[in-house]
Amino acid sequence: MTLLPITVLPCANDKAFTACCKKRGLVFDAYGPAAEAKQSPAARANAALPLLDTPYTNNWLAQYYKRQARGANRIGLMHTGGVWLTDDWGLVLDKTTGFAITGLSGFGWTADQFDYMARQGHLKRTQDDVLALESKGLRRVQLPGTSALLSFPGAYTYGHWITDICARLELLAARQDINGIDRFFLPKVSAWMFPFLAAYGVRQDRIIELDKKQLFELDDLIIPTTLGQHHRGALPTRFAAQMYHRLASISAHWGRLPNWGEKRPRIPLALVKHTALTSAPGREIRNFDEVAALVEDLGGRVLDPLKLPLPAFLNRLRESDLVIGQDSSALHNLAMAPADLLVIQTEPRFNMLHASIQEATGKRVGFMEAQPLEGGGWQVNIRRLKTLIRRAGESQQHVSQR
Repeated sequence: MTLLPITVLPCANDKAFTACCKKRGLVFDAYGPAAEAKQSPAARANAALPLLDTPYTNNWLAQYYKRQARGANRIGLMHTGGVWLTDDWGLVLDKTTGFAITGLSGFGWTADQFDYMARQGHLKRTQDDVLALESKGLRRVQLPGTSALLSFPGAYTYGHWITDICARLELLAARQDINGIDRFFLPKVSAWMFPFLAAYGVRQDRIIELDKKQLFELDDLIIPTTLGQHHRGALPTRFAAQMYHRLASISAHWGRLPNWGEKRPRIPLALVKHTALTSAPGREIRNFDEVAALVEDLGGRVLDPLKLPLPAFLNRLRESDLVIGQDSSALHNLAMAPADLLVIQTEPRFNMLHASIQEATGKRVGFMEAQPLEGGGWQVNIRRLKTLIRRAGESQQHVSQR
């Protein structure tokens, strides 16, 4: 029989997760320092985080504190064996029962992603509406030794490397000898991934690229949890702070130039340009040129991360007192180059990663709402933006005088 029925049980609560691990012979090694206790949203609030005192920012951060107040404790490494690993996203199945180990809550997969795979034909649906893997035609590869899974459904997105792939590497480095891991599974590797892998000592000759044509049989597999694993993606900031301190220190030495020691003048603000690469269309700011003109009139600089080498882009961010940008993965670079941030919100995704990164790095965040346009796209109120930039500057000056 070539169809392997798949069982997907998220086991979202701790009791169900523990019972599942015991029943299926899974060993979860929790990373204790990453745990954060549950508390009330009021107790979780951080008075040092808001950049602006506006209803929009205050409402946004109230939702953020509410999410963070739930705490975080399922952070660590899953140890398993006797599994199949396939697909570029990294689908891990018990090869006997078909239980989807990566389908457990905390490992980066959601029901929507399993449904997507079925719609695309990567998984089958039986007559009983059960998901199944068609193994016929897949090249089976048996690999001894210890493997680590880095890939997950967000592994092609740059921003998810800063929030989730680096988190997986951080967990591995904290609990394992990186040099003792025989191979690391990723999707198709791009050059921009190498600095992050090198930061944690992952050798390129130990990387195996996943795809939809191979089925790896593994006897010893380590699967770290992801950080942005919850709805709306709030990060456990204590663990993230540890990770981003390391990344900031390491990335400061990327791309050193002969004049590295020269002190460059600071600039009041920088605008990060967003180009949709992996996001759905419809989030474009139609009057971006007006926004750019305002920033330059105020003595700021417009940065295009697609036209700057990463070290240069990070250096420009480090020189900036305030960074402005549309809600996007490009702003995740502030994890390595901390600065205060004003997020221009278009599509209301309630993305809490920006607030998480800012809190983890000890910087502040504010939010501004753009207006939807008929026919698609968004428009920024230039007068309102200018007012918020001025108020952010006043807030920064007030903090510096304390």
